[in-house]
Amino acid sequence: MKKAILFFILLYFISIVNHADNLKPDFKLQKVTVYLVGAELNYKAKVSIPKGRSILTFPSVSQTIVENSIRVKIDNGVKIISVSLENIKINFEKEIKVKQDSLEGISNTLDRLNMEVKSYFMERKLLTDNITRIGSNENVSAAELLGATKMYREKLNELDNIDFKLKKEELRLISVKEKLEEDKNKLLAEQSVNEVGTKVKQLIIVVEAKSETVSQLDMAYLVSDAGWSPRYNIRAVTDGTEVELEYRANVYNNSGVNWKSVLVALSTANTETKLIKPELGFAWTLDFNSSNYGQNASKPTGEGQLSNKQLKNDKVELVNIEAPEFDLYIDLDVTYDIPSDNSPYMVSVGDFKLPSRYKYYAVPKVDDNVYLIAYINGWQKLNLIEGESSIYYNGAFLGNSTLITKFSNTELEVSLGNEKGIQISKVKKEDKEAEKTIGTNRFVKLIYNIDVRNNKAKDIEIEITDQIPVSGDSDIEIETIETTGAIVDVQSGKLTWNLVLKPAESKKLIVEFSVKYPKSKGKSLNLTLFRFGRGKVACPKFR
Repeated sequence: MKKAILFFILLYFISIVNHADNLKPDFKLQKVTVYLVGAELNYKAKVSIPKGRSILTFPSVSQTIVENSIRVKIDNGVKIISVSLENIKINFEKEIKVKQDSLEGISNTLDRLNMEVKSYFMERKLLTDNITRIGSNENVSAAELLGATKMYREKLNELDNIDFKLKKEELRLISVKEKLEEDKNKLLAEQSVNEVGTKVKQLIIVVEAKSETVSQLDMAYLVSDAGWSPRYNIRAVTDGTEVELEYRANVYNNSGVNWKSVLVALSTANTETKLIKPELGFAWTLDFNSSNYGQNASKPTGEGQLSNKQLKNDKVELVNIEAPEFDLYIDLDVTYDIPSDNSPYMVSVGDFKLPSRYKYYAVPKVDDNVYLIAYINGWQKLNLIEGESSIYYNGAFLGNSTLITKFSNTELEVSLGNEKGIQISKVKKEDKEAEKTIGTNRFVKLIYNIDVRNNKAKDIEIEITDQIPVSGDSDIEIETIETTGAIVDVQSGKLTWNLVLKPAESKKLIVEFSVKYPKSKGKSLNLTLFRFGRGKVACPKFR
């Protein structure tokens, strides 16, 4: 008895669906929110819904749709009964035949056109040959020659106009033919894919209305094969007080749906769709060793790093980048055309002028160059995320770099390349008394001279850093003798000088320290802490 009842209920619902009106709303793609990996497509449609149950179909769903991401909303009291995706098999034969017939028709027209062109060409040749013969005939009077010339000129002008029109029509037909061939090839490709098992998806929305109405239908879903990455242009000028930061984004779309004249927004949010509420989890513990994780310790996640649970994409190389702790949403408020061709298209996030100061920086122990650094303020309000950048200084392109914000606090540091107008060097001073043994201990004294000179025509501010070693063993004693007024970080041994040099002014800085250690342990002492090693470099070899 129960089975019979269930059978009749099933028949009832099947009959309702079979008798429901099948509507095809004109969905318009209004906006695309592009995530770092993935995108959300937002559609709108006005649809007249009759009383009772109706089926709304949307056959142009992207093949990279994330099925559990579909959201549908409808107003005016219309109830959504169900939302589902359906695979449909499309027969391309009819469309391909239409394209082929059109191609054959155009080919025939082009053949006839070419015959006309040849015919008029022969007529033109006959005319020019005749006018040449008449001109060479001595029995023709000047009046007759003039009349014949005028007639031939008018006829040739007529033939020229006909030839121009025929060639113009030929070019038009060739363009139409190329487009038809392109369309036909696309259909053949889709048919080929369809034959190996990939089916086209369409969205089925079953709704029910108490009375006839016109409703606004909003529909959105995620696609996996799309995304964006940040790109920056940083422009600075000599003696400037501002840096120009051009915030750009490279957006790619391979969803199978062309984004034409749509509003674009960018987001760093996670594209995972969840219905279950999250839990906060473990306590947030702060300590002084939070950056040193033990072998069995687990690293904290989510603090400034993008989740690894983004949508996967096998067609594009993905990299981890640093981003602000909270999800960003950037509404560009501009429409763009971004076709589905997997190519990057650059969009503008904004152009900003940020207050900045400039300072020269050098680490002579590592590099003999002096670098100009721009310290940029106000960057935090832009919510910048790590990305590639192009650096320009005084209108010249310096090179590409990476804008990294995770180490910046109040000021964002951007290197503007090395400055040849400032010289710096570090040399070890030879001292015969530098090494000696007293009792069971060995003493080593090292002296380094750092020379810096300002060859520019203006005052400069420069920060120079160096270091002295720090002891890692109680048997090793290090004594700082001379640092020429440097700021000393006792824990790390870092030395810092902040100098202002006038034009042509030089400055000598001295780094002097001594090391005491047991003579018996001398062979195991790591001398590379304070002696320059020699490395290998490449050079040409000539025979």
